Amino acid sequence: MFSGLSSRSTIWIIAVYLMGLGLGCGGDGNSPGPDVGTDTGTHDAQHMGPDLSGTCDAEDCPIVWTETESFPTGVDHHTTGILDAGESKWLIVAGGHRTENQMVETRFSNVTGARIQPDGSLGEWREFGSFAGSLSFHGQVNDPDGGLIYMGGISAGDGGDITANLGVLAVSIEDGELQTTVGTEMERVFRHPTAHIVHDRIVVIGGFSATQTEVQAAVSTSPMTDEGVNGAWSEAPDLPQPRALHTSVVHEGSIYVFGGFNQNTNRIADILRSTHANDGSLTGWEVVGQWEDARWTATAFVHGDHAYLLGGGTAFPGDPFIHDTITRVELTEDGIGTIEDIEEELPTARSHVHQAPMLNGRVYSVGGQTGRGSRRDSIPSVFVGHLVGE
Repeated sequence: MFSGLSSRSTIWIIAVYLMGLGLGCGGDGNSPGPDVGTDTGTHDAQHMGPDLSGTCDAEDCPIVWTETESFPTGVDHHTTGILDAGESKWLIVAGGHRTENQMVETRFSNVTGARIQPDGSLGEWREFGSFAGSLSFHGQVNDPDGGLIYMGGISAGDGGDITANLGVLAVSIEDGELQTTVGTEMERVFRHPTAHIVHDRIVVIGGFSATQTEVQAAVSTSPMTDEGVNGAWSEAPDLPQPRALHTSVVHEGSIYVFGGFNQNTNRIADILRSTHANDGSLTGWEVVGQWEDARWTATAFVHGDHAYLLGGGTAFPGDPFIHDTITRVELTEDGIGTIEDIEEELPTARSHVHQAPMLNGRVYSVGGQTGRGSRRDSIPSVFVGHLVGE
């Protein structure tokens, strides 16, 4: 599944074990990605800039963004996560593709990482290995042991055939040797879902089904096992309506779902919160608020009792407009409190970033898609946001 792996740390990644249903998707090309060399762990990459010491513990923290060393290529529809390898932590970018003028030009199979330095800045990008085929439109979660789990999405092999990803494979690297454990295959196709681990279960939410135009309300769950892989999949209560290109976060044991659009590509204002039984199993979804200016393909992180929704698009289809807006949503016991666009904006308007992982008061945003209408392109830009303390 992976090749070219040379890490000396024990790193757990859960990767997709590729198998297929036919799926259509525009564009051509399939590439493991550029040669990004190796990272010795030294701090030779571009520093974050001014000393931004201290992390904000307040609920209304200002965000200072700094552009750091670019990713080796423009990329969107990838995943970005933080992988804990014991003595080191890595920002990991997996798969995705490069878009030019709204067309997919190159699909990527590589897993690329940059070491997170003690001050929150990033080291040089290096390639850990690659999938057997490209992977994009997939979901990602962090497992309790600090690894990453990828599921769903689509793949293209050497022949260019597009397939849906259903299986999971646990992969570890020990002293440069590949160790794998096969997980339990998914029973449903999820393209462009969101996913989380909550109450020791993987929950995969919405997106598209076996065709790229069929928006689905489906939700599937799979328990995590003591072996560090997932167990049998089961169907969970559907969303109230089909929903794709949404974003979601976990706060105090519940999943909050924001934005996205329905089967008719009308944006969805309803903010949902998951409900759970005493054993943690998912029992349903409740509407807890309205995001009247809802965007699709925003990404999000949680700080304190607030969700921060970054970028995304509106006016789809026709003439999509991509935003640099950051919206802060208060998460309360009763549901949703204040919703406001904060003064700070993203350095660059973008969508299709999918994750903005956070560590020690730093938020990491890699790549994405920017532009308007048919002039949408992938970008290689990497931004580190610092929630600045007093």
